Amino acid sequence: MKFSTLSILTFVAAAVADLKFDATVYAPDTTLDGVAIKKVDSHLFVFSVGGDEGVDLSLTFKDSALEDQDGTGVYVNSDTGEVGSVSGTQSPTEDFSYANDILLYQGKSEWKACPSGENKYSLVTGVDCDGSTDIYLVMSNQQEV
Repeated sequence: MKFSTLSILTFVAAAVADLKFDATVYAPDTTLDGVAIKKVDSHLFVFSVGGDEGVDLSLTFKDSALEDQDGTGVYVNSDTGEVGSVSGTQSPTEDFSYANDILLYQGKSEWKACPSGENKYSLVTGVDCDGSTDIYLVMSNQQEV
């Protein structure tokens, strides 16, 4: 059986298709369970966990980096652990992956909702903050793009 170069390339492209998903919180027995991660224009450097401001965050894997619905890369601040949009000449952070529909960073699911105001929370990873809530980030509404 012969395969054309085009059919082989089509198969390879399908095998490495990017995965798009919505980021939602799993935190049983908390008020944050089931809320969406949000991108808020007034503080793009850090995503919000729930709340009334902003738009629900959709992400797409680009190898081991993530890109949001606006085509902006995702950045993890190594000093504060805050997770948000890249700014200026920053490169998107790499080392994102997933297992069992749970988003991982550096192979771990150490996400936290850190209080940032009255009934407001910021998304962080790898650091502790006062009054934080441990959360999982569930990859819902997945689709290959």
